[in-house]
Amino acid sequence: DYKDFSPHVGFAWDMFGNGKTSLRGGYGIGYERNFGNVTFNVIQNPPNYAVISLVAGSGVSPGPITNSNAGPLSGSNGTIALPHTSMRNVNPNIKTAYAQLYSLTFERQLAPRALLSVGYSGSKGSRLYSLSDFNRPGYGNLYLNETTPFARLNDQYSLYSFRRNSDGKSLYNALNVGLELQNVGNTGLTLSSNYTYSSAKDDLSSTFSESYYDYNVGYLDPFNPSLDYGPAEFDNTHRFSLGAVWNIPFAHNTHGVEKQVLDGWELAPIFSARTGFPFSIFDCTNAYETCPRAFKMAGTSGIPLNGKEVAVPGAPDTFTWIPYFGSAGNPLFDSSYYNPVVGVSDYGPFPSNMYGRDAFRAPGQWNMDIGIYKNFKISERYALQFRAETYNTFNHAHSTMVDYINEVESASGVLTNRFGHRNIQLALRFIF
Repeated sequence: DYKDFSPHVGFAWDMFGNGKTSLRGGYGIGYERNFGNVTFNVIQNPPNYAVISLVAGSGVSPGPITNSNAGPLSGSNGTIALPHTSMRNVNPNIKTAYAQLYSLTFERQLAPRALLSVGYSGSKGSRLYSLSDFNRPGYGNLYLNETTPFARLNDQYSLYSFRRNSDGKSLYNALNVGLELQNVGNTGLTLSSNYTYSSAKDDLSSTFSESYYDYNVGYLDPFNPSLDYGPAEFDNTHRFSLGAVWNIPFAHNTHGVEKQVLDGWELAPIFSARTGFPFSIFDCTNAYETCPRAFKMAGTSGIPLNGKEVAVPGAPDTFTWIPYFGSAGNPLFDSSYYNPVVGVSDYGPFPSNMYGRDAFRAPGQWNMDIGIYKNFKISERYALQFRAETYNTFNHAHSTMVDYINEVESASGVLTNRFGHRNIQLALRFIF
């Protein structure tokens, strides 16, 4: 593709000419290589190749598991018609995905060893690689007035249009504030802190929707990709980190054995905290093949978008984080929707009370890692360093999503699991 113009420009301005205040900025366009799986899958298309799905009782008699490569198509006890095959359809005019990247950062030296930075960074992704199924069972009834139950737009194939295209889009904006202090009070202590306030949105966070929290592959409605535009799977509103390196100075002027034992110690802790990642809640109550997202019950405040962890008695390390039911036991969701033409909830136009993609938030997390290092000076050229590093030093437990409840009328709600274990790593490094 010779039309992918990719300019990059940047600047750095010493605002007052004294080397203490700078303004930096830049803009660029970057393109993404189309990964091989997207186009390689066309080898699975007829007439040279066929991928079929066999369901017991539907064209195939139930039977035992077989070790034959042909499965239930093997043997000599009769014949069956070859079922409809799937097809991988790549848009022959697929465009190259690209992103526009831009940033602007203000830096100020507050003191000889103190630096403050305030910056903005952003990106806009366009023509991102997407995956859509335009041949779901029922589309023939919905758009072609077919009378055969669950007819497809093209009945010659089953999964006809797991279509590879470039329909995706994304938008990222972030404010970054950083403060760095070097050799604080001549103690050998360096501190570095950073806070990020950001928003990441897209309509498909990955081509194949392989995230653990994506219940459907591709767009919920391939004819309306904007229905899925919302927080990205990796959206993280608030993130803070504080790191330190302390070259302990108290024995620098010692000698001999005392220096080897007391000098050369370093302490390097890193603290980080962030808010939770987003996720969606799906309702499969009336679904046939594709589950829509949950619907808000009229007259209620709806399912809480986030909640407080409450321990479940008798179930250590397991918590009910978001309730599906109100204080009176009444559901906060509405599972009555179904498309009147097809009779299932797979198809739009979906009611306005359907929750947006990634409308809910998982619990946030914080963590502390600590490194303790001891340097042994052997000569001007050689040294040994002993390293003791602890990850999740305080053995702090973190909440994480476990699984979806396929039918949201289950009273158990969305479960979270408590995980987090301390890791200790010891190493000896030879420096030369």
